[in-house]
Amino acid sequence: MNRIGLMLSCALSAVALTGCDTDTPRVYEGCVKSTNLGEEICRCVADKARDELSQNAMRLLIAGLEDDEKLAGEVREELTVDQAIAAGAFMTRAPLQCAEKGRDKD
Repeated sequence: MNRIGLMLSCALSAVALTGCDTDTPRVYEGCVKSTNLGEEICRCVADKARDELSQNAMRLLIAGLEDDEKLAGEVREELTVDQAIAAGAFMTRAPLQCAEKGRDKD
């Protein structure tokens, strides 16, 4: 395999393993636009959502932050009870955890 083929193969493998993370920026942008939390806390919230929520729970969080009823309806049809609970509880605890983390740095 030539060098370009090898690089392309490695890049495609990395995408297949990690996926294309388009949801984290959407959580961040939605958080900044729809809350008073500030950019640093919203960045932390987006990172926590990426690390802690399933894809469906993340999509429900995005629907709420973007006030997108159509997306929320679509996601609810696919959501398990556990995913719905996780998404609902996430925004009640994650911003506080991120704020406390920010205070700890000071």
